[in-house]
Amino acid sequence: MAQTPAQAGYTALARGPDDCLWAKLTWQTNSASVATATTNSFTEVQNGLNYWQNGQYNEAQDLIEITANGAAAVHGQCQAYFNGNLNTPGAVTLVDSNIVLKAEPIGLFYFDPASGKTVPLAGLRDCSAVLLPPNQVLWQSVLDSISADYRITYTKGAIEADLILLQRPKPPEYYGLNSATTRLEFWTEWHG
Repeated sequence: MAQTPAQAGYTALARGPDDCLWAKLTWQTNSASVATATTNSFTEVQNGLNYWQNGQYNEAQDLIEITANGAAAVHGQCQAYFNGNLNTPGAVTLVDSNIVLKAEPIGLFYFDPASGKTVPLAGLRDCSAVLLPPNQVLWQSVLDSISADYRITYTKGAIEADLILLQRPKPPEYYGLNSATTRLEFWTEWHG
């Protein structure tokens, strides 16, 4: 694994939300024993690199920590809070400087845009979360009639949610739908 700038001896001189100016002073002595200082610097650029706290930018972390109500990722530009049970109102809450969004997963559906038909396959059920350090939360057995887990990964620049199907649903034809035009969808309701 590559070294971080700090591990390579660089010092952060200035931070912004998506950038950091790093510098390192090195000394070289020539054959006449004359020492010369050289400053090497570069600007690191990455979405979500730093977050504002206590009047300054701090380095963001791909980190989720256990809390009294579940888990939280609070060391980034967007904070995320996760309930221990996915089947609760506002199970996942995202907070940034301008908005609060609450997510409530609903279930698994077949949708055929050609016919306009929607078929519910499985709804959410009570389930428990497990922290997968350093930056993932996994709820196991989240659906009531199909075996599936739900995982959220938190990084400095993104939040990703994955439904992990552990069982194959019945084909669309079983419900009178066409496989060629039917999509499998996991629905989540968002509240502002």
